[in-house]
Amino acid sequence: MVSNHTYMTSQQTYLTLKTASVYGGGLIKRLSFAAIDASHSQRTRLLSAFPEIVESFGPDTLLYSHVVSSDQNHSTLPQTIRATTAPSAII
Repeated sequence: MVSNHTYMTSQQTYLTLKTASVYGGGLIKRLSFAAIDASHSQRTRLLSAFPEIVESFGPDTLLYSHVVSSDQNHSTLPQTIRATTAPSAII
C-alpha cells in the first residue's frame, strides 16, 4: 500500500508539516519541524514512519484548510524544502 504522502506536492508537504507544527502534540510538532529542515529522503522516511501526520494534518483535513486560508504567504516554500525538491516533485 502506498502512503498518502507519496502523492503530495512540495507545497502540500510543507503546508501539512506547518499544520502539524501548529496543531499537533509535542512529538508531532517536533517531528514536523525536523521534517521541514530535513533532506527529501529523510522527510520521506519520516512521513512513512508517521503516517498519522498526513492523515491528521494533510490536504484532506479541515486543519490543513484552516492553515492554508490563514497563511497569506503560503505560496513561498522555506529554503530547505525548495532546495531539496522540485516544485512538481512527488514526495
